[in-house]
Amino acid sequence: MKITDVEVIPLMHPYKVAYQTANGIQPYGGKVLLKVHTDEGITGIGETCHINPDRTGEILETIAVALHRYFRPQLIGKNPFNLNDLLLTPRRFTNSKYSFQFCLSAVDCALYDIMGKAWGTPVYNLLGGLSREKISVARSIPSVPPKEMAEIAVRLKNEGYKLITFKGGFGPQNDMERLAAVRDALGLGFPLEVDFNQAYMPDVAIPLIKRMTKEYQITAVEQPGPGWDIDGMAEVRRGVDVPVIAHESVLNVTDVMEIAKRRAADVICLTLPKCAGMRNGLRMVDIADSAGMGLSVGSEHPAGPATSALRHFCAAVALVDEPIGYGAPLERFEGDIITKDLTVDNGQVSPLHGPGLGVELDEAKVEKYKAKHVVAMIEAMKQAGL
Repeated sequence: MKITDVEVIPLMHPYKVAYQTANGIQPYGGKVLLKVHTDEGITGIGETCHINPDRTGEILETIAVALHRYFRPQLIGKNPFNLNDLLLTPRRFTNSKYSFQFCLSAVDCALYDIMGKAWGTPVYNLLGGLSREKISVARSIPSVPPKEMAEIAVRLKNEGYKLITFKGGFGPQNDMERLAAVRDALGLGFPLEVDFNQAYMPDVAIPLIKRMTKEYQITAVEQPGPGWDIDGMAEVRRGVDVPVIAHESVLNVTDVMEIAKRRAADVICLTLPKCAGMRNGLRMVDIADSAGMGLSVGSEHPAGPATSALRHFCAAVALVDEPIGYGAPLERFEGDIITKDLTVDNGQVSPLHGPGLGVELDEAKVEKYKAKHVVAMIEAMKQAGL
């Protein structure tokens, strides 16, 4: 089997309510689809997505351009089963361990989809087999006024979600007021973790986390400070009595090793788009487990194809702790881009059991959400012979 063409389709996927964290406000989720065509009539569907620019420097426009200009020529004519070679080749021409993380995740997703379709088996069987059929789900709540946050938290609890993630990072007093409303609404005993989205240095984070733990019984804290500050996160971990989760600090296997060496976190949180996809995710899981760290999974808010990949990964990798951090696109977005909507049933999700990812694109919806300005950039490159 040979790859004959690669289509790059950038999307701007509108949120139902603009997503707000300490990193800013996003009215839409940026996504890039891949259609990887083969000479045997099989097309693999890949997707990558991002909420905010990360240490890789990738944004919607750069991801789409790099996939078309750089990855497409390297993929055409190759055997899609040569996963290791195709996913390592781009790094041979750069000096950064973070090169093209989001781009690689789209390619990874599409190649696994092709292999599963060719063999007539779900992707989870390519990742080691089905470890669980049902996966419980957590949910983060947007940074809105306290009363509204409390109402959302109660609704999610009643819908069966097993953990609520509170988004902090807006100043200690602001955080405490909003957290008080959420904890009061949920009641004591319901799991409630806090994600600061890199907002605080240790001198602010440590006393704030201690207050939150004592007064509101938070169960964990995610990424208290900047992703690059591993020593700062280690200082926070030594200074508090709840587990510390590393998220923005973890993009690759070397990050996991560095966090383990410095004893900077109790848990690492993987998001497949940010971590270059399922193949690299498996490597990171093994290293974290060997170092005695727990494993959680976030999302970057994908559409249907990457959501399906996330479910296959978590269904296969028993070391991933439940609940996972994403249920379905329709929780957050006005629509999806696949023909059959993915659902959340009483706070649980299941992998799709069809060949590959098990999804089919709804082309009308794909057309609806196309990022026209990025499409124009790609078309201009084609006209220039690029």
